[in-house]
Amino acid sequence: MLEIEAVHKTYGEGDAAYEALRGVCLSVESGSFTALMGPSGCGKSTLLHIAGAMDRVTSGTVRLAGRPLDALSDQQLTDVRRRQVGFVFQSFNLLPTLTAVENVALPLTLDRVADREASSRAQAALEKVDLPAKGKSFPSQLSGGEMQRVAIARAVAIEPDLLIADEPTGSLDSENGVRILDLLAELNGSLGITILMATHSHEAARYAGRRLTMRDGRLESAQEADALSANL
Repeated sequence: MLEIEAVHKTYGEGDAAYEALRGVCLSVESGSFTALMGPSGCGKSTLLHIAGAMDRVTSGTVRLAGRPLDALSDQQLTDVRRRQVGFVFQSFNLLPTLTAVENVALPLTLDRVADREASSRAQAALEKVDLPAKGKSFPSQLSGGEMQRVAIARAVAIEPDLLIADEPTGSLDSENGVRILDLLAELNGSLGITILMATHSHEAARYAGRRLTMRDGRLESAQEADALSANL
């Protein structure tokens, strides 16, 4: 699904240059759940942004579903983000003036999907995250856990090749965090969605079938683990 080969990413120039990624190589198989761990500043978010076509490499190659992202134009990268990659962030990123179903339908609308189809797919995505009755609610009427589930529904609605989750439980209490991780594990197991998740939490990483550790812009270690969802 995802191949990253000898990727370097440098921000700034000259004496102010900072190398965020230093020759990272990574392969993510279709249908897998991978957790990316490491201290703040180790390069986790940078790697996710590059994997999700949100940023370009300084050198190296990134392929998503066999397609080399570094060879694409800015518009083509936008299309990749709209159609192939779903994003879930710590801060939810819901628009406060839109209802839950409108927030979920937004990436479909931006991709010029017909309104009726976009609404239908958004409602189906809300059902997948167990929020079928919350479609008309605004973010201010939802709990933190519900807002994150809406954000996951938005990511799933486009039927992505890859779902990228950057600290998806970071803004939640432990109970809601577990619910979100259970949901991600269920989506991975039942729908076969490929997930790449960055987290500081060892408990969260237990949900993944593979754990990778980063330090100073490099992948330091890899550990295969039984996904917790397989034992539920």
